Amino acid sequence: MQIKVFTIPLSNAEVSEAEVNAFIRGHRVLQIDRQFSSEGGGYWTLFVEYMEGDPSDKVPPANRRDHRDAAATLTEEQKARYERMKAIRRTIATQESLPAYLVFTNEELAVLAQLPAVNEETTKHVKGIAPKRLGDYVKYFYDTTGDGEAGGKPDGEDSRQGEPE
Repeated sequence: MQIKVFTIPLSNAEVSEAEVNAFIRGHRVLQIDRQFSSEGGGYWTLFVEYMEGDPSDKVPPANRRDHRDAAATLTEEQKARYERMKAIRRTIATQESLPAYLVFTNEELAVLAQLPAVNEETTKHVKGIAPKRLGDYVKYFYDTTGDGEAGGKPDGEDSRQGEPE
């Protein structure tokens, strides 16, 4: 990881903006922090953390149709779990007025479908799913093993509510 610092004065910012944009297009940017100062007419300071190399390396194509079906390598049992999970995701997305992929992508659901059980312990190490999304949504997918038990309902009710303990 490397760092590049840019200073963009508010007066005549176009030249500096062009330099920053060209740099960002040519590097794999990890993070940008910005600070504003009102001294000397005002300016922005950008701290850009980046990696060397072509930013298009290892980046999937913009057209997601080039990707294979996420469920293509799943067993029949896993495909059934995957389909149940897609239905749960659709319910959550509808209730929260979100696109379904913001809950979990098809690829993420395929990974969850391959787990022996979906619970807090097994999902906390799933690569690529942010802890916030796991915390917000994965509880609805618990116990989607096909044994008659479903995860918690998206409206907050537990599907086993009212059952004797």
